[in-house]
Amino acid sequence: MTASRHLRPLLAGLALAALAACVPGPPADVSGQPVRFREDYSSARAALESGRHDQAAAHYARLLDHAGPLEPRIRLEYAHALLRGGRMAEASQNARRVALAQTGMLRSAALAVQGTAEHELALAALARNAGKAEVTGHLAAAETALADALAKHGGMDPTGGLQRRLEEIRRTRAAL
Repeated sequence: MTASRHLRPLLAGLALAALAACVPGPPADVSGQPVRFREDYSSARAALESGRHDQAAAHYARLLDHAGPLEPRIRLEYAHALLRGGRMAEASQNARRVALAQTGMLRSAALAVQGTAEHELALAALARNAGKAEVTGHLAAAETALADALAKHGGMDPTGGLQRRLEEIRRTRAAL
């Protein structure tokens, strides 16, 4: 079970790296420096998987302008790095952008990141005694995103972590 949990991101990364190999030419960033897409992608994945979330986010941010047709997938990985790095508002915003533009499993994965980030924003708002409107806004956004993701692709939650989070969100909303 643990092996399959780690195998999926590896396979996704390999597939993305293979697709990246098809991106034409070495584009240049705004400073005119060539973008080493495959190398930066590999560095971003390695940083994310080793817990260096800020470094991963920086690599993904650099890749976004040159991702071409891979932009939604790179943006989702960027959102995931932001989430893991504690930058919840940015994670939610980037994941929402992917979810609004995509369908299928990619949309559901983006909704899972968005919902998780919104839930964490709600918990932070509760901890600092923010107004009820702010808390309920984040909780409502979290519930909508996670419920949609799980309804369409429940198989993406084999350990039930997203389902437990959704139940916690619903309990918190009911208690407010």
